[in-house]
Amino acid sequence: MFRTSDVMIHHIDLIKNDWSGFIMGTLNLRKISKKQGWILQYRFEQPEGGTKLRTKRFGKQENIRTIREAKRAANRWVQETQQAFDQGRGDSPTLGAFINNVWRKEHPNRGTATFERYTSTVDSQIIPLIGKKRLNQLSFRFLNQFLIDATKRYTKLTHKQLSHSGLYNYKRALSNILTFAVQTGYIEKNNMRHVSVDKIIPPANEQDKIINSSTTRNAYTQIELQTLMDDLKASPKVRQWELNFVTVMAGTGLRDQEMAALDFKHSVNWEENYLWINKAITATKEKAKLFKTTKNRVHRRVYFNETVRKALLSQYKIIQARAAKNPDYGWCMDEGAEKLFMVFAHGDGLPYRVSYLGSKLWPKLRDTSPMIPKYSLYSLRHTYATLAYHANPDAEAIAASIGDTLETFAKHYLHTMDSVQRKIGQVNFFE
Repeated sequence: MFRTSDVMIHHIDLIKNDWSGFIMGTLNLRKISKKQGWILQYRFEQPEGGTKLRTKRFGKQENIRTIREAKRAANRWVQETQQAFDQGRGDSPTLGAFINNVWRKEHPNRGTATFERYTSTVDSQIIPLIGKKRLNQLSFRFLNQFLIDATKRYTKLTHKQLSHSGLYNYKRALSNILTFAVQTGYIEKNNMRHVSVDKIIPPANEQDKIINSSTTRNAYTQIELQTLMDDLKASPKVRQWELNFVTVMAGTGLRDQEMAALDFKHSVNWEENYLWINKAITATKEKAKLFKTTKNRVHRRVYFNETVRKALLSQYKIIQARAAKNPDYGWCMDEGAEKLFMVFAHGDGLPYRVSYLGSKLWPKLRDTSPMIPKYSLYSLRHTYATLAYHANPDAEAIAASIGDTLETFAKHYLHTMDSVQRKIGQVNFFE
């Protein structure tokens, strides 16, 4: 829940409404922060008696920037919500209605990659099955049985066993929704938090955990990275732009969706040698490719060295040559929008899908060097962070460069380095 201490409180006198049962009184509108705006908690009267607490935020995401706009919006929200209660619609919406009308529109993390993963699970596995259930019907027993049934249904459809991590994705998506329902006052508690995935599908043993996590957490050593680059340069099957791609990603630690969103006009600063990262590429059912905000909504400068600069210059010449041959070369996200020349693009100028980069392009490039581990494309980002920390152990600066919080950086990288150091400490140089 939101902190209510040390905040500025604005009092709003409610105006008379044109519906029966109007309320007269004062609202306490609390200022949270410049970014988050104001928050209002209000108890609405229910037709059967008693009250129900609801919470609503008013800020930039709702195009509200002043206290006057917040007061008007709060007044309107109280009137509309009380009217919904009076008509029997305010008690507890269905899960599907809450997802579509509240969670998708008001969640502060909407637009992030994590939110989109949740959305995929929600649309395919949650709304079709339990979307008609009301929020106050989602008890611990019901949710636990839902996950049990999910494993049976998956096995019946695919003839395979649903993995522990796969079921955990169901839990995370539902828990995220119910947590937001608690924060916005629709329910009192999130019962999904107490459902144990481990009791439904036992987790893999420690060795399997290491193998499974290696695709997303492992990083190449400096020798392995150099071996990869040497093999890519020597291979006649590797095109120059592909070598440039690996060089830039390994040399900057960008996410794959950020790499796909780079364009020469807005992303590359040649004078100061940095990339301006303020967007990423994603896809929806309506559009195959479009821009979204970066993960965690963090915009940042990522400075690059001379090796990366040469790769970018090489890529710039490639794009120039393509544009000279094709007057229609380039990409506009929407009709009438500015034409962009993406740093990495198809022959017609369209940006790459993130799925193509990770599942088709990278395996081909990685397998060029049979001596290195078969890690995922994302390992190039981990490699950058790990090697950067070894060269200059300033965790805060590196976390800012890769767009992570210090807490996330410490969780994923410092712990790994400590484990490696422990192993080194066990080596007996005297035997």
